[in-house]
Amino acid sequence: MAKKAEPPIGEVIDALYQARQARLDLEKEVEALKEREREAKAAVIARLNELKLDRASGSECTAAVTMRRTMVVTDWPTFWAWARKDKTGVYVQKRIAVEATREVYESGKLIPGAQPEDLVDLSLTKAKRA
Repeated sequence: MAKKAEPPIGEVIDALYQARQARLDLEKEVEALKEREREAKAAVIARLNELKLDRASGSECTAAVTMRRTMVVTDWPTFWAWARKDKTGVYVQKRIAVEATREVYESGKLIPGAQPEDLVDLSLTKAKRA
């Protein structure tokens, strides 16, 4: 059986660009919808508060105000001192600041417990044709 000829690389690149552009266009639409949703949500919460209600219903759904507590660090040195005493590590996510550690590494310093990793990606730039 003969091997199917691959399309020219230029066609493959153009197809990739078109797919990415279609996704980016959809993401713009999604962001606009998310903004509409945020505004509507804020309006419903404000209206429920004005009416002194915890919930209300339309013909399609019920909206109920919920509360979820989250934590915000207001004093990092104090927080880190407390978290280190605990020694479990459950109070922080295991993720480094990429830009800051890259700068340290690129200045020639080693970072204990970390190493560089090269991630391969592909840059697409729209061709400018006259």
